[in-house]
Amino acid sequence: MSRFCECFSLNLDPASSKLLRLLISIDLLLICIHVLVLLNDREGFLDSIWCLEQDGGVGEIFQYAKELWVVLIFILLTVKQFHLNYLTWAVLFAYLLVDDAFQLHETVGTLVASASTTETIAGLRAEDAGELIVYAVFGILAMPLITITLSRCNGEMRTICLRFIFIMALVFCTAVIADVLHARIIDVSIALGLPSVLDNLLYYGLGVVEDGGELLVVSLASAYAFNVFRRATIGVDQGVSLRS
Repeated sequence: MSRFCECFSLNLDPASSKLLRLLISIDLLLICIHVLVLLNDREGFLDSIWCLEQDGGVGEIFQYAKELWVVLIFILLTVKQFHLNYLTWAVLFAYLLVDDAFQLHETVGTLVASASTTETIAGLRAEDAGELIVYAVFGILAMPLITITLSRCNGEMRTICLRFIFIMALVFCTAVIADVLHARIIDVSIALGLPSVLDNLLYYGLGVVEDGGELLVVSLASAYAFNVFRRATIGVDQGVSLRS
C-alpha cells in the first residue's frame, strides 16, 4: 500500500505546485460561477458562456488551453529528450483536445441516434450508446499504445507513465461514467419514484461533477506535465535525467 501511495504521490516541485494551485483556483471559480448562473436562470443557463456545458464557453476554452499545454509539453520533451514514451501522452491528450474542441463523441452519438430504428440500444439512449462507442474505440486503440509504452520504460519514466494512466482513469470517470449517469439520472429517478426536486438536484449536481471534475483532473495533468518537463530539462529536485 505504501508503494502504491508513493507511486501516485506526484511530488510536485514548488513551481509546479504553484501552477496547480492557480489552475485549481480558476477551476473552482468557474464552477462557482456555473452554479450561480444555474441558480439565477435555470431555463437559460445552458446558453450562457459561463455554463461549463456550453461549447465555446469560458470553461471549455480554459480546458482547451490546458489540454494543448500538456500536448505541447510532451511534444517538446519528445524532441528535446528524443524519447518516444513522451509521444504516447502527447497523442492521448491530443485526442482529448480534438474530441472536446470538435465534439466528436457528441457528433457520433447524434449520428447513431438518427440512424437507429429504436430509441434505445442495450438499455441506453441511442445517442448515449453512440458516444460510448467512441469512448470504446478510443480505449481499444489506447490500450496497446499504453502497454507498449510501459514495456519500454523503467525507473522514473515508468512511474511517470503509471501516474498518467491514473490521471487518464480519472478523466474516464468524469468524462464517461459521470456523463452516462448524468444522461440517465432522470429516468432512474422517475423509476424510483423520487420527488422532482431531488430529480433536478441529482441531474444538475451530476452535471457539475462531470464538467467540473474534468476541469480539475486536466489541471492536475497540466501541473504534473510541467513538473515532468522541469525535471527532465533542468533537473529540479533530484537532478535526475528521465531518459531511462
